[in-house]
Amino acid sequence: MLDYIFETGHADHIYLNYSTNCTVYPKQHIVDRWREFEYVELAISLDSIVAAENEYLRHGTTQAEALRNIERFVELQKEINLHVIARPTVTLLNVYHLPETLEYLDNLNIRHNATHLSYPEYLSVTVLPETEKQKIVEKFESYSYSSEASKTSCNYIKNYMLSKDDSDQLEKFAAHTNFLDKSRDQSFKDSYPYFDFL
Repeated sequence: MLDYIFETGHADHIYLNYSTNCTVYPKQHIVDRWREFEYVELAISLDSIVAAENEYLRHGTTQAEALRNIERFVELQKEINLHVIARPTVTLLNVYHLPETLEYLDNLNIRHNATHLSYPEYLSVTVLPETEKQKIVEKFESYSYSSEASKTSCNYIKNYMLSKDDSDQLEKFAAHTNFLDKSRDQSFKDSYPYFDFL
């Protein structure tokens, strides 16, 4: 499709937008085609800067490879009209280390917009028991943020988390997690040692 757009002479006025988890870096001929387009935006969805969490959420991927690709994309911005942004989706599986994840993005000058997951409901941050929510509140409120954008995002997620109690969904979360752990030969408890609710 990119070749067709280029060959028909339309690339120089077309805007491309990609969503990617950064586990694959494009082949060189794709990067070469991007150079011909007016604007290319990559919206990355880094779930967590903590390898155990990111690899639990994106089973079968490697954290180191995803981070290496993100850093390659950042460097590529210097060569072509490419803009890297981030849209982390926050669930109960990555909320605890949200400040550190946003800090990583800040350090690379990647603009981010963290949003909360709403479906499936049993993965929402609102499902966490009150004791776990308080751990997150204490961490978010005491964290030394490097940017106002990160602090604002964490406050938004914190306020949403506290806005309702969906802990009645914990049984569904446990069933889902137990199924994944058995079928993938992984362990929620090993990946999330700071949580005590399962």
